[in-house]
Amino acid sequence: MELPDYDDIGEALMRSSAVISPAELHGMACGLLIKDASTPSGKLQELVLGQIDRGDVLDSETAAVIDKLHAVTLHQLQDSELGFDLLAPDEDEPLEARISAACDWARGLIYGLAEQGVKTKECPTDTADFLQDCLTLASNEYNVDEGSDEENEQLYMELLEFLRMGTLMAQEELQPMQAAPQLH
Repeated sequence: MELPDYDDIGEALMRSSAVISPAELHGMACGLLIKDASTPSGKLQELVLGQIDRGDVLDSETAAVIDKLHAVTLHQLQDSELGFDLLAPDEDEPLEARISAACDWARGLIYGLAEQGVKTKECPTDTADFLQDCLTLASNEYNVDEGSDEENEQLYMELLEFLRMGTLMAQEELQPMQAAPQLH
């Protein structure tokens, strides 16, 4: 399953006056789900939109977008082929905007995990280190180095891969997969 379009999510969030980026929303969904895969999309909706007025067409439309993002994220996180991807702006967006979105994504992940009661100091070492790196990323403004465009693009791709694999590792440590019972 493919993630919904970044810009479509952004437009839906804007129409509902939500003050969160699509990347931060996806990070938040991941934070909720890597701790507890049974977390309903309603919890994510409430965190983003507050109490939803089902009579409000804009909030209902945004809730539907959040539902879809939640479902696809859950599916991807449970993919045994590691088909999980981060929601990020298109490659034609300026690098600065894409890096900013990665910082937003890290902030959302931390927020989602905090909502699930996860405390970094109580996590296994690898997850705690990853979350500390996410906190650093989320709390800083990153500027593009004066290196070549190709080098900067490579660093950005490495950042996305770090966040992707760190999320999958954290999920495994916070919510280990249950082995299928063996038949004798």
